[in-house]
Amino acid sequence: MNDISELYTNCYLELIENTTGRPDIIILIIGKDVFKKIGTFTLGNVFHNLRRKIKADILATGKNIPIQIILENTIDGTKKSLQDLSMIAWNFCVAQYYKTANCTPWTIRDIDADTCYLGISFHKINEKGKNHLRSSIAQAFNKDGKGLVFTGKQFEWRSEKTKVVTPHLKYAYAKELIINVLNQYKLLNKHTPKRIVIHKTSDFWDAYVNPDYNELDGIVDGIKESLGEDIEYDLVTIKNSQLRLLRNSDYPVLRGTLLKVSNDKAFLYSNGFIPYYDTYPGAYVPMPLSVENIGETPIVEICQEILALTKMNFNNCSYCDGLPITIQFSKKVGEIIQYFPKDLENPPNKYFFYM
Repeated sequence: MNDISELYTNCYLELIENTTGRPDIIILIIGKDVFKKIGTFTLGNVFHNLRRKIKADILATGKNIPIQIILENTIDGTKKSLQDLSMIAWNFCVAQYYKTANCTPWTIRDIDADTCYLGISFHKINEKGKNHLRSSIAQAFNKDGKGLVFTGKQFEWRSEKTKVVTPHLKYAYAKELIINVLNQYKLLNKHTPKRIVIHKTSDFWDAYVNPDYNELDGIVDGIKESLGEDIEYDLVTIKNSQLRLLRNSDYPVLRGTLLKVSNDKAFLYSNGFIPYYDTYPGAYVPMPLSVENIGETPIVEICQEILALTKMNFNNCSYCDGLPITIQFSKKVGEIIQYFPKDLENPPNKYFFYM
């Protein structure tokens, strides 16, 4: 796989060097036989993915020209897919439009222009014998869906000691991570937000829960140090829920259905029946999201923002995703950064490079 990735990377560099003018985007085609043999495989206990490896190696070159990887059998129409050709074409065109010169395919009206939406996630390091190493990722988005990526330092997480599988951050680490990503956000957007919303799929631990992992105070102090004491903030935990709501109909509950439990907790259906389509465009019974907030914004407004952010994925032209872009995108980034070289400093931080 390394040899194949190196071949694509060299072709990428050669194309840039020998092309008159700077390309907006470079499209790479993976042959069907190559992808069939080494597209994905497991060696020992380590999972390998060719597309992610190629993308990571090309990003590591620092040329900052986005790529689009497409399979040969997608082009010749032999790939089995749940999507018809028109949807494949729309997805392809929308992604290219966004990647070229960072164009904006659409914007959402119900998003505050003075709010920075930030997601924090964690991923395992994809190396044999390093099961305890994790990496952190912070993604920040503005109202137009333009985002940046900041990868934090690797850290060790031993679930046998904490009795919790999901990683949490120490005070100093959390503070440094937030300061770095907010400083980059201000620099790239040339705008200082008046409010910060942070999404995470696990609870925000404080010193009372675990004095060694007081990430809540670290995040809050980092926000205030970067943006001032008067900054508004909301720390939102978004989890899957086993709760089910039923309606007297052949279809599940409507997308956007909200069950408010308290002033800081609610259950939100980000998937469900869509009246505009007069159907539920899903294969399984939809599950609501459990949403909890630490902050002053009413939980109903927090859920409205989450619902709006499910429409900000420019990697396809779907009506919506099940998760907001702050959380949905972090999975894609994590899949790629684990293939970065160990000595890579300052990888590309624009959202579209990782699409």
